[in-house]
Order: sequence, then structure tokens, then C-alpha cells
Amino acid sequence: MQKDYEIIYLVSKKGEKDKVRKKVNSLLTKTGAKIIEENSLPKERFAYPIKKEGSGYFLITQFLATPQDIAKIDKKLRLQKEILRFMITGRKEIKEKMVLPKKKKKIKAPSKSPKKQEKADLEEIDKKIDEILKENIA
Repeated sequence: MQKDYEIIYLVSKKGEKDKVRKKVNSLLTKTGAKIIEENSLPKERFAYPIKKEGSGYFLITQFLATPQDIAKIDKKLRLQKEILRFMITGRKEIKEKMVLPKKKKKIKAPSKSPKKQEKADLEEIDKKIDEILKENIA
């Protein structure tokens, strides 16, 4: 059964970009993969040199293939000297999520007794403070 995959690979020179894309696409189709979509990003500067290169182009290809084909594709891509790095990832289908209305939470009214206790506690504290202050003054 074919699954949805994506490969992102890095090419150093602009002239090689189209050649490598054609090579990768032919490699994918020879192994039995079906190409869905291709994208490329503008030239990017790397954070650190990769195989003595300071910048390059990212190419992205989405395709359908079997898990057995992925092992073959991976093996063949490792032999390509023009590709600096590559990564093959599985893609998951994004299904539309059904948005359900949120249930209103019932807020319980606080019981009246805790408020009275708080007031009583505050009043007691105020009385004690007044007593302490009177003792210190006298």
C-alpha cells in the first residue's frame, strides 16, 4: 500500500538544481513512486558549512510510495554527490476537524458562609493589630 511521503534535499549550485531535480524525479519514478508536487526555495545561507559549501537551494518533492520503496530511494540518494543533505519524512493526511460548540460551564455560586468567615477573620485580625499597637504605644 502506498503512503504519502515528502523528501527535502539540499543542492549547492543553481546550475545543478534542475539536473538534480530531474535525477531525483527519475529515481523516484523508477522505484515505483508517484510524484504529487514539487517546490523549491530560494538560495539560503547555511548556519555552518555543509560539505564545504556555505549556501544552497532546498528542493521539496511530495510523492506516494511503499515503505519498501523508501529504503531503495534512501540508498540511491546517499550515492548522489550533488545532494548535500536530504531527509525523507512520512506525511499524514490532515482531515478537517469538526468544530463542536463549547459547552457552557456552570459556575457555582460561592456559598455565603465562607465570606462571613473571611470577614470575621479580617475583623479579628484588625482587633489584634489594634491591641498590639496600643501595647507598644503605652
